This record gives sequence, structure tokens and C-alpha cells, in this order.
Amino acid sequence: CSINEDDYELIEGEVKLSDGSVKQIGTWEGDPKVMKLSILSGFDLTNVHVVGQGEIDGNAQLSTWWIDHKKKPYARPHMLYMNNCSNVFVQGIHFKNSPQWTLHPYFSSNVNFYDLKITNPKISPNTDGINPQACKGVKIIGEGAFQFCISYLYIDIPDNVEIIKKTAYSLNAYTKEVTLGKGVKFIGESAFAGTSITSIYIPKSVEVIQSRAFEGDTLKTIYCEIESKPDGFEENWDYSDPLPNIIWGYTK
Repeated sequence: CSINEDDYELIEGEVKLSDGSVKQIGTWEGDPKVMKLSILSGFDLTNVHVVGQGEIDGNAQLSTWWIDHKKKPYARPHMLYMNNCSNVFVQGIHFKNSPQWTLHPYFSSNVNFYDLKITNPKISPNTDGINPQACKGVKIIGEGAFQFCISYLYIDIPDNVEIIKKTAYSLNAYTKEVTLGKGVKFIGESAFAGTSITSIYIPKSVEVIQSRAFEGDTLKTIYCEIESKPDGFEENWDYSDPLPNIIWGYTK
């Protein structure tokens, strides 16, 4: 992608429609703002499929997007921005070096992200991986689905989720609390590693926990509803430094 900011068209934060109503087009964290057109942009679209095994590089590390970003008169572009779209499917692509939030569906419905890889440097500002905003029916499936999403302070896994894959919520340094739903059966390797949780409760529905699932220097206690370690818990499932205290047979 181009590293020249002038190559990206400006779009208004709001536009007035013929019926007198106002429609929000550009946004910065939910508020209308003049914005640079994103690398992949969609407005009022239905049945959008972005599928492949390739790579889309925003090249922000080679540009001026991250320099004095708070002083810019416009919001930076996303790698993908879907505004008021429905039936969106994005699968198999590696997105990297985004100017700001990487994938941003906005006021959209039935939005699906499958098996994606998102990598942005730690020094990059506001480059969260996937930030659905005011959306309905969002599905995110794949390894590292919510990795590096620093805006997640509290994570609540609903009861209808059975599998949390490898590195799903890892390296979310500001996450302080994780609540696992009663239907979770599988927790993948390093699923919550690198968070700032101090304790976690494991419901009896969990059958498998892979190695280093909760690794981090803040974890002190793991509360397990089941009475003893199941065979599906790998040898280093509870690894952290220092090792946390494990309390078996704990009920809330």
C-alpha cells in the first residue's frame, strides 16, 4: 500500500442526505470525523467477500501515519472499513502494519472473520486487530483472533462458546479480568498469555487446556470447579512465573 498520505482520499465525517437526514461516513472511535479513505472500504454494501491466502501490508512503518498522529486534522485509514454493510466475510488473509485500527466494521450486521492473521508492531499507536462497533452478529474464528486488542479490559466469554483457540486473547496487556462461560470445553495454547489477570475461574465444562494458557507474571490463583486435574489438561497448562496457586473443587 502507498506510504504517501496524499494518495488517500478524504471523506467527510457526516453528509446530509436528500431527505434532510444526516449520515455518518468517517469516524474516529465512534465520533464523526473527517477521515482518510481506508485501504479496503465499503459503504451500504451487501454480500461482501474478501477471501484469499495472501498478505495486505499497510506499510505504515515506512510512512508518516504513526508520527504525531494526534496532531493530524483527519482520522487515519483502516486496513478494512465496512460502514453499514451486511453479510461480510473476510477469510484467510494476513493484514499487517495498519495505519490505525486494522479491521473496523461499523454499524454492520452478519460480519464474519475467519482464520485471519493480524500483525502490527508494539510501538504502533491505536492499531487494534479487530474492532467491531455498533454491529450485530459478529463472528471471529481463528488463532490469535483478539491478539493485541489493548482496548479489552474485561473479557466475558458467553456460555455458547465451546472453543477458545491458540493465542486467542494473548498479549492483551490491559485485560484485568476474564470470565469463562459454562459451555467452554477447550482452551488453546497461550490463549490468555500476556494479560494482566490476577486470577481466573475454570468451570467444570472445560475438558482440555493446552500449555501456558494463562502465562503471565500477574497471575496468582486459578480456581477450578472440577475436583482434580483432568487428563486433558496438558503438563504445563498452568505455567506462569511464578507458578500460580491452584484451588480444586472451588464453586462460586
